[in-house]
Amino acid sequence: MSTLFQQLYNLTGMWCATSCTAYTKWWAPLEYLQYIVWAAFSALRTLALSNMNWTLASSVFVIACIPAAVNFWSVARFGVVGE
Repeated sequence: MSTLFQQLYNLTGMWCATSCTAYTKWWAPLEYLQYIVWAAFSALRTLALSNMNWTLASSVFVIACIPAAVNFWSVARFGVVGE
């Protein structure tokens, strides 16, 4: 997904050496959303393997979403840092 976004971003002509911050602001959320997809897949797999135990599957989903929540929080709290 990230590679497709990068290609679309480059095709639109918005990329130049001075827009690194804008590029990073677009790139970071898309990269963090991958964690949600992985969490959903893990939860569905847990649901299937645990004989439809929704409590366990929900727990797996919530725990798997923690890295995305931490990353979103750090960007919201500190912003995009760097040059």
